[in-house]
Amino acid sequence: APRTDANWKYGQIRDYEIYISDNNGDWGQPIKRGRLQLQQGPQQIDFAPTAGRMLRFRVLSTHNPEGDGASSTDPMVIAVQDATPAKAFNAQEPAQLDPITLSRFHLLEHRAPAKPEQQRYLSDLPLANGLRRDQPASSAKEMRMNGLLFRKGIGMSPNGRFDLQLNGDWHTLRADLGVDDSCRAAGGVQFQVWSGARMLYASGTIAAPAVVKPELDVRGLTQLSLRMVAAKASQGSKACGNWANAMLLGSAGDSVR
Repeated sequence: APRTDANWKYGQIRDYEIYISDNNGDWGQPIKRGRLQLQQGPQQIDFAPTAGRMLRFRVLSTHNPEGDGASSTDPMVIAVQDATPAKAFNAQEPAQLDPITLSRFHLLEHRAPAKPEQQRYLSDLPLANGLRRDQPASSAKEMRMNGLLFRKGIGMSPNGRFDLQLNGDWHTLRADLGVDDSCRAAGGVQFQVWSGARMLYASGTIAAPAVVKPELDVRGLTQLSLRMVAAKASQGSKACGNWANAMLLGSAGDSVR
């Protein structure tokens, strides 16, 4: 909301960009670009739900309450009434903005509709070639890590991946990640979760008998890619890792393929 005094027109935000990120300085592309109107009342900006811990609101320009050409006082310029005065520009200099006035700034939470919860095991989906359903990517018949039996999960070989398209209000990805007991001698592996060109999670090198249990916020995401690579000290193709109990949590009616 802008200021409320008689000079409210001055310092009003015009063009803006909004960024969401998990790390300061790693903002990527804006999730929203737009222009605010020159008006005294509050204005609302809507954008698609996006996962992230940090928000950046970037002001690109401010309104000129007297008109875009009001600051041009050169008589040779204002004598030409029908022409828009040319403005100087230097890409190497930062943009100059008038002081900005903003009396209130609120973030409004996007809440998914109230629906029954659902959980979906990823191993129940059609799997790509090279992935094993509820079994490790070795000759073993059971998925075991540190001696514990896991009845659900995806067995994956080095450089394997499982790409998913999400529809609806999925909010959480869970899994138990580790090296299967049947191939622990082959060395460690690394698990990764991507969404498009953005890495959401990297496990670092995991060696048996260690098991990690990531729980990732996937709200607003439409793509996920589960990947695994062999650690440098491993025996290459003999390594195998498990996405045990890998599941998505969401609401009734959400779909994944």
